[in-house]
Amino acid sequence: MDKKLCAAGSGTPINRAQRRAIRFKRVREIVPFGATQIYALIAANRFPRPFKLVQGGRASAFWEDEIYDWLETRAAASQEGK
Repeated sequence: MDKKLCAAGSGTPINRAQRRAIRFKRVREIVPFGATQIYALIAANRFPRPFKLVQGGRASAFWEDEIYDWLETRAAASQEGK
């Protein structure tokens, strides 16, 4: 069974080789919010959730494409006045 990987919410196919896991520091460089605001959005299910890099470990990461999809969605909603 061959499932296609799609960008979050977009349905656009992504090549697995193009998908990149990024750490929180990089997320903060992309998204113009502080750590507290990002964590509050995650808790409210309004921002992409991180995943653990190692089971039982402390290090986590985000999918870079999900972060950019979130920004694009917010920009579109802002332009529509939502």
